[in-house]
Amino acid sequence: VNLELLRRGVAQITTYPPDVKYADSIYLDAQREARDAGIGLWGAAPTPTPAAAAPLPLVPATCEPSYPDICIPFGSADLNCPDIENRRFRVLWNVANPDPHGFDGNADGVGCES
Repeated sequence: VNLELLRRGVAQITTYPPDVKYADSIYLDAQREARDAGIGLWGAAPTPTPAAAAPLPLVPATCEPSYPDICIPFGSADLNCPDIENRRFRVLWNVANPDPHGFDGNADGVGCES
């Protein structure tokens, strides 16, 4: 098993006296062959995979965060469902000033259901 690990380049010889009897034998030859062939740990380091780009925010910074699927601009006059064209959109309650326009009257997370 040790010899095969050396041949595949996934191990290297380490000796601890007094157990050095086989250090210059076929084990050292197997390690040298793997190193010369650039196999396993003797090969080049893999090219790192680039990190994925950070996801873009779902809601522009100028929109109310309670409504991630539509943009209701900050500071809009008090709106009611008939004032907007969107229906059945998500309403988040875990943000600052949740549902400032009261689109989700029953607080079930869906705005302008009717």
